[in-house]
Amino acid sequence: GLGGALAVAMLLNRRLPGITGFKIVYFMPTIASEAVMAVVFLWMYQDQGTLNGLLNSLGLPSVGWLRSPNMALLSIIFYGAWRGMSYNTPIFLAALKNVSQELYEAAEIDGAGPWAKFRFVTIPGIMPIIIYTVIMSTIASFQVVAAVDLMTGGGPQNATEVTVRYIAFTASESLKIGYA
Repeated sequence: GLGGALAVAMLLNRRLPGITGFKIVYFMPTIASEAVMAVVFLWMYQDQGTLNGLLNSLGLPSVGWLRSPNMALLSIIFYGAWRGMSYNTPIFLAALKNVSQELYEAAEIDGAGPWAKFRFVTIPGIMPIIIYTVIMSTIASFQVVAAVDLMTGGGPQNATEVTVRYIAFTASESLKIGYA
């Protein structure tokens, strides 16, 4: 999610036509409720959902997104990355706006290409924000309980069981409060 957020922020940092409308759309997952977004993804992941419809239109077989343990976990990871990407993109965009243009000009005069400018100017310039987003994304990864409850209920075969959901289940359902 962080790599995607940085890539989208780098695109948004350029002056492109229609970019203002896109800035509104990509932030929608952040302001929408976790439950609403989880239900939208649940619809997309269903056997007759959007993703399988797209695969079928390309002549590919349907995938059991939430029925297979491996695919269910990947589906939850994709959901979390997508949601985190929409949250972190404006943070990265603000950080990119604060990197001095003089540094880019100096690097260009020294013969640096796009990759070198990114590696030696952009990354060091936004390093405090990268550290912040890594910490906040790690914390947020423990808060994906609602999405797991709505999409898979921790299954199949406990493949999508997350720590916080397991603790709550152990305390409330199994009545092992001390263990929880």
